[in-house]
Amino acid sequence: MTIPVVGVALFQFGAGTEFWSCFAVYLIIQALDGNLLVPVLFSEAVNLHPLVIILSVVIFGGLWGFWGVFFAIPLATLIKAVIHAWPDGQIAQE
Repeated sequence: MTIPVVGVALFQFGAGTEFWSCFAVYLIIQALDGNLLVPVLFSEAVNLHPLVIILSVVIFGGLWGFWGVFFAIPLATLIKAVIHAWPDGQIAQE
């Protein structure tokens, strides 16, 4: 979505200081949205820590590219569910 917004600002203001200030504000908003707000909202929805969400996107994206990023949060949720459902290794004493 960045290119249309930057293009509109460029045609509206020209390549002057108003354009660069709009560009900087837009970059800051996008960075805060993508790196802070979205992980926090997803963490509340899937009950994962925001750092786990960011790391899962980075790791699965590095492994499988676009599809890794697309499936990172469901895979992280699945891994957490498997870890919590896994038996802890203690044998019940009878």
